Formats: sequence, C-alpha cells, structure tokens
Amino acid sequence: MLWIAVFARRRSLPSGARFSLATVWATFRDGFMPLLTPVILIGGIVSGVFTPTEAAAVAALYATFLATAVYREVGWRELAEIIRSTVVDTGVIMLVVSMAMIYGYLVTRAGLTDAILVWMAGISTDPTVVGLMIIGFLLIVGCFLEATAAIIILTPVLLPIMQVSGLDPMHMGVIIVLTMMIGLLTPPFGMVLFVLNRISGISLHRIVVAVAPFLIPLIAVDVLLLFFPVLVLFLPRLIM
Repeated sequence: MLWIAVFARRRSLPSGARFSLATVWATFRDGFMPLLTPVILIGGIVSGVFTPTEAAAVAALYATFLATAVYREVGWRELAEIIRSTVVDTGVIMLVVSMAMIYGYLVTRAGLTDAILVWMAGISTDPTVVGLMIIGFLLIVGCFLEATAAIIILTPVLLPIMQVSGLDPMHMGVIIVLTMMIGLLTPPFGMVLFVLNRISGISLHRIVVAVAPFLIPLIAVDVLLLFFPVLVLFLPRLIM
C-alpha cells in the first residue's frame, strides 16, 4: 500500500473520493452478495463440501448467478460470448502452460535443479542463509518454469534441506508459494504476463516494464516473512 501511494504521488495519478463511513456502508451494502464469495468458498472447503479445485467452478457459477439473476447485467447472448471468449483465452494460456511444463521436465531430467540444490546445501545450514538461498533460487526458477509445475517438482527436493537447517515447513511453504507467485510476473514464462497480454492486447514488453517496479515490495515482503516467521505462523499456531 505504501509503495502504491508513493508511486501514485510521483506520477500524479488521480485520487478517488475521500474516505467516509457513509461511503463504506453504502459500498458494503451494494457489494454484500459478491462479498459472500470468499465465505462460500472457504466454508465449502473447510466443511469438505468441495475441494479447492472444485471451488474455482463454484466461484464461477456463483459469479454467473449474480450477474444474470441478481444484478441482471448479463443476458444469455452476452453470457454465450463470455463463455466463448473464456474458452479461447483458456486454450491460449493452457498451451503456454503445457510448453512450460515440458520445459520444466527437460530441466529436471538434465539434473540442473538437483545440482543447484546440492550446491546450496554445501554452502550453509544456517536457517536464514538457507531461506535466502531458497528464495533467490525460486525467483530464478520462476523466470523459466510454470509455478504449479515448479512447486510440484521442487518442494520434495527442498524439504530435506529445510529439515536439516531447522526451517519450519509450514513457514517455508507460505514463502515458497509467495515466491512462485512473484515468478508469475517475471519474464520469459510469467504466466500472469501472458494473461494480461491476452486480455488487454498491450504488448508483453510494455506490461513487463509496468509490472517491474511492483516486484520490489513483493520481494521485500518475501524476505520480511523469512526474518519474522511469526507473521506466517501466528494464525496457524493460534488455531492449531
């Protein structure tokens, strides 16, 4: 938030309406139905009604219900066009994902990831040093491998190094996910970059340049979570 505030001031971006409780209440009242989405998703996952993967379909169905039946902003003709464009966009993205996973398979078969991890383990077993090396390694990996494939391939390899150095697996699990999320924004295989390119029609180069400044606070938060595990572990420890 601080980074965006500084960024907005430096670029003299237009500001919105001033804060007021009346506006908050009016916005909350108007957006109450959409705000139920995370309640339905988290409640359904925790209660076991549906899996996290199925939750995406539930969210899509709920959004369709709101748009067509509650707010009546989308008719059947518009809905058909939305479905058609979604299928096309999904096809394009999945093609990129499939190529990225093939690339990840080749990198793994070549033994590159294992060699780097053995090298990391030989440098230090200090938790902070190992954590920083894992973050740096995953930031590089995120430039070339699709996030899901990288997590599936690398987590079993990283786990023994975490255990030897005394890093909490839950703590590092959040850091790994956050780091790979940052990888979705880094070229040449940043999946979110391709999605933005497809949806907006803006060139990939312009998107990369625009996104680059926001990588700084993301990496800063990543490192902050490493140095202060309580930021990650406070809630799990409270619940568990």
